[in-house]
Amino acid sequence: MLNVNDNESFSTHPLELQEWLIRLQQICAKHELSGNAKAAERLKAELEWQSLRIVVVGEFNNGKSTLVNALVGERLLPMDVTPTTAQIHWMVSNTEEARRAEIHYEDGTVQSIEATEQSLQHWSADGDDSSGSTAGISGIELHMPMRGIEQGTVIVDTPGLNDLNEMRSDVTYQYIPRADVVIVVLHALQPVRATEREFLEETLLKAGLDRIVFVLNFADLTDGAEVEALSAARKRLQSIPSFAQAEPLLVSALEGFEARMDDNDALWESSGMALLVKEIQRLSEKGSAADLRWKSSCRSAERLLHDVIDVLEARSKAALFNRDELQAELEELRRWRNGWTERQQLLQGYVEDRRIELKQMVSKSILYMFESMTEDLMEMTESYQGGDLAKFVSVDVPLTVKRRLKGWIEQYGYRIDELLGKLADQLSIGLSQSFGGDIRLRPVTIDLSDVRVDADVTVEKRTDPMVKSGLIVGGVSALAVLLGGPIVVPIITLSGLPLVQKTIRDRDYKAQKPKLTAAIREQLELVEIRFAEETLGYVTDCINRIHRLAVEQFDKRLDSYTAEMEQQLTKLERSATNGEELARQLRDAKLETELMAGELKRIAAERGAEYERV
Repeated sequence: MLNVNDNESFSTHPLELQEWLIRLQQICAKHELSGNAKAAERLKAELEWQSLRIVVVGEFNNGKSTLVNALVGERLLPMDVTPTTAQIHWMVSNTEEARRAEIHYEDGTVQSIEATEQSLQHWSADGDDSSGSTAGISGIELHMPMRGIEQGTVIVDTPGLNDLNEMRSDVTYQYIPRADVVIVVLHALQPVRATEREFLEETLLKAGLDRIVFVLNFADLTDGAEVEALSAARKRLQSIPSFAQAEPLLVSALEGFEARMDDNDALWESSGMALLVKEIQRLSEKGSAADLRWKSSCRSAERLLHDVIDVLEARSKAALFNRDELQAELEELRRWRNGWTERQQLLQGYVEDRRIELKQMVSKSILYMFESMTEDLMEMTESYQGGDLAKFVSVDVPLTVKRRLKGWIEQYGYRIDELLGKLADQLSIGLSQSFGGDIRLRPVTIDLSDVRVDADVTVEKRTDPMVKSGLIVGGVSALAVLLGGPIVVPIITLSGLPLVQKTIRDRDYKAQKPKLTAAIREQLELVEIRFAEETLGYVTDCINRIHRLAVEQFDKRLDSYTAEMEQQLTKLERSATNGEELARQLRDAKLETELMAGELKRIAAERGAEYERV
C-alpha cells in the first residue's frame, strides 16, 4: 500500500494468506507434491505483487504529472508536455531490480531508455524536430524505488482527457476498470468543465464512487478562497447523477512536490497531500477492485487446497492397496486411455454444437442492436432542421454510435463471459463423471475459470503492467477490454463522416439529406461487419481455448494419477512398505489440510470478501 510518511498498516490479511500458503507448501514438499508446491509458490508471489493500482486522470494543465511526482517523491515525469504528444506512463514501485525505463511500441517491441526526466521528456513529446520519435508508442514503463510506496504498486499517469479520443478509450477500457483508486484531477479555478462532465457521466459512473477520489488541484492559486473553491466544485460534481455524495479534496500538488523534495512534513500536511494519501489508503482496502482481486486469490487458494486434499486422499487409499489391486487399477486406466480418442471426438461434437448456439445468439443480438441504432440515427437525421451541422455530423452522430456500442458491450460482455464459463463447467463435469465412472479412486476435476483472462487480446494488453500485475479482475468484462479500443475508437475518430462535412452545407442541407443518410448507413454497415467479426472471433477463440485446456488439463491429471499408481506399485515390489503407516501419515496430512480450509475461509471473510466456495 501507499505509506507516504505514514507507517500504519491497513491490513494483515494478505500476509496471513501468504503464511497459509507457506504451510501448504511445506505439506506438499513433505509428501512429494512438487507441482502443487510450485503452484502455491506462484500464488504467493502473485499476492506479493497484488499491490495498489492508482490511475490518475484529468485534463491537460490540471497538474496531473506534478501530482504523480509528489506521490512518487521525485521529479520524474515531465510537467510541461504538450497535449498532442503526451504518452501513457506506467510507474511500478520496484526495489528488487535496477532502476529502468522501457518504451513499449504498438507492435510489441520494447526499447530500454534512461530513467531520467530529460529522457522521458524526449520520449513523451516529439518537440520541433518532427523526427517522429514517439510514433507507434503505446506507453512508457518505469521500474524504480519509490519513497514510502510499497513494492509492486502501479501508478498510471494518463494523457489528458481532452487528448485524442483513442487515448480516452484506452483510459476507459484498459485502466479505470482495473484500478483500485482513480484520482480525478480537477482545476480549482475551473472545476468540472463541459468535457470533464461528459467524461464523468460517460465513464466514471460505471467505475463506482467506491474507488474514485476527486482532487481539486492548485489550492495555492485560490488566493485565500479555499472554502469557496471547494463549495463550487462540490456543487458541480454533485449536480451529476449518481455523484450526489462526491466530496473533492483541495490540494496543492506543487507544494506537495516541494514538501517531498525538502522532507518538509508541515508543508506536506498543509498542501493537502497527506489527506489525499490517507483517502487512497482507505479506498485501497475498501474498494471493489481490491475485493475482487482478493476474492480471486482466495478462490485460487481454495482450488489448490482441494487439489492437494484429493491427492492425499487418493494416495492414502492407494497405500492400502495390495499389488493385485494396484495392477487392476492401472489396467483400468489403460483401457480408459484406449477409449480416450473416441471420447474426444464426442467432446468435439459437443463443443461445436455449443459454439454454433452461442454465435447465433450473439449474432442475433448484434443485428438487433444495429437495426435499432440505424433507425434512431435515421430519425435524428430526418428531424434535423439545420443550425450547427458540423456539430451534428462530428459530435451528435458519433456520440450516439459510441453510446450504443458501449452500452451493448457493457450489457452483453458479462453475459457472454458467463456463458463461456458455463461451457467450461460443463466440460469439467462431463469429463470428471466419465472418468470417475470407470476408475475407483479420485475423480478428476478441471479448473477453467481463468480461461478468458488467459486470452491474448492485443499487444498492448500483454505489455501493460496493469495486466501483468493482476489481469482483468477489476470489474470489466474481457469483451470490453478486447473491443473497447479496436471497435469504439475508429467510430469516434471518424470525426463525423468528414467526406459528408465537405460536401454538405447548412444552406442546402434539405436537398443533400439523402446523401447524408446514405453515408451514415454505409458507415454503420462497415462498423457492424467489423464489430460482428471481432465479437464472434472472441467467442470462437475463447471456446477453442476452453476445449484445448480441457483436454490438456485432463491429460495432465490422468498422467499424474497413473504415475501415483505406478509409484505405489514400485514401492510395494521393492520393499515391504508399511502401507498402513503410510496411509495414516497421509490421512493426518489430509486432516491438517481440511482444517486449513476453515482457516482460509476465516481469512477471506475477515478481509471482507464475499467469499463463496468454488
